[in-house]
This record gives sequence, structure tokens and C-alpha cells, in this order.
Amino acid sequence: MSDRREKRPWYPRYAQDFIMGTMGMPLETRGAYSILLDLIYDRGGPIPDDPQWLAGLWGVSKRKWSTIRESLISEYRKITVKDGFISNARADAELIKSEKISRKQSENGVKGARARAENQARSNENNNLDQATLKPPQPQPHNKKKESIGDTSSMSSARPPLTKPPPERAPLTIDEIRHQTVLKVQGLRFAPRASVAGMVRDFVDHGADPSALMRVAGECSISNLSIDDFKTKAAQLLPGEIRTAITSNEEASHAQRASHSGRQSVTSAAEAAKRSFGGT
Repeated sequence: MSDRREKRPWYPRYAQDFIMGTMGMPLETRGAYSILLDLIYDRGGPIPDDPQWLAGLWGVSKRKWSTIRESLISEYRKITVKDGFISNARADAELIKSEKISRKQSENGVKGARARAENQARSNENNNLDQATLKPPQPQPHNKKKESIGDTSSMSSARPPLTKPPPERAPLTIDEIRHQTVLKVQGLRFAPRASVAGMVRDFVDHGADPSALMRVAGECSISNLSIDDFKTKAAQLLPGEIRTAITSNEEASHAQRASHSGRQSVTSAAEAAKRSFGGT
């Protein structure tokens, strides 16, 4: 679908906006809306309006999901459904904003690389010129005639040729720093190579200093740490409100997974009991 954009492994969660925007919602409706936003950001755009799939995610019947869906559309006006896809206006705007930031940084990286190449070419030309003009003096033929004590014409002190210090290396561009960071993170334990580039770009897009992020990746690589250790350390580089939002989002995700696992355990126990007593 043309509306689909690049997946976002994480996104800025504005806790106060969400809390104020969901005031008055029943708990189950608020939880369903929260996960809907996660799905939209994870997919990079609108998600399929598939009742069976969505009801299965929350562990409810299709009838129950239909009631929640209708309230989010008509009563709270949080989502819209068009051409079989569910979308959210705020999420669409944030995704477009993030794409513009990434595109701008990519353009700046290209300009920086071009300028660095031009500077290197000029530096090479200067070095070649210096090497041509600062050749060492040619040795004079030895005069076999014995020189007189007072003759100092042949006692020339040849100074060593002047050498120009090597040119200073141009600082790395943001794209080069990000590339070095990706290579280091891909070498960590349990690192998903396919999504590392997007994760590093997201940290930079949302406020992490690129040089500090590369330093953290290097420290994790030297210490043989895992990808989760890197995420924890890298999150400390983000602004306070974004770091708090990520922590809250991860806690909600852990709670959701624990709840789903508990329901599966109860269902399995009930089925085992039926088999033990000859039930069907």
C-alpha cells in the first residue's frame, strides 16, 4: 500500500498527550487503542482492518473487538477506517515528520562527503607541489685536490629538506558515524542484523548524539555485550521525556505479554483437566 512507510522499531511516546487524550475511556478501550498505535508505528503506516487478526491479538471475541472498534471510531474519534485499513492522524503526522528528518540528514551526508572529497583532492595537489619544489640538493663531485686549511668554500652545510606535516583528517559526517555505529552494533550478541541500521537511525533522529552513540557501541563491542545492553546504554543518551516514554512503553509491553501468557497457561490447564476426567 502506498501509505506504508519504513517500519519504526520504536517511536516517541508523549505520555502526557496519551493520558489526557484517553481520559474517560474504559480500561480495555484505552489498552486496545494503545496497542493499535504500536501496530501502526511498527508497520510504518495504516494496518489491515482484519477483525479475526486484531481480536486474536487481544484475546477477545470478534464481537467484543467490534464494540471496541466502533467506540474508537464514533465515540472517541481516535481512529479512521478507509479502504480496509485502520489509521490514526497523529501517528501519520509523526511518521511523515520522521521521514523528512531522515531524508534531510541523508542529503547533508552526501553534501559532506562531496566537500570532503574536494578538500582531499586539493590537499593531494598541494602535497605533490611541495614534493616537487623541496627536493634534496644534489651531491657535489669530490675534489681530489687537497684543500687548504683556510679554504672553506667546500664546507657547505646542507640542511635537510623541509617536509610538510600531513593534512588533518576531516571530521566524520553523521552518515559515516552512523555507518561505523551500525557495524559495531551488528557484531554484538543477539543483534538482529536486518534491523540494526533502522534502530541506530532512530536513536539519532530522536536526539542521541551520533558520536556518543558510536562510542557506546564501541564499548559494548569491546566488552562483548548483547544488543539489549546496547539499547539500555543508548537510551541514556536520549532526552529525558523520550527516555521516560520508552520505559513506560516497554513496561506496558511486558505486562501485555505476561497477561497473554497467563491466559494461555489457564487454557492449557483446563484442557489437561478435561482429558484426565474423560471430558471432551
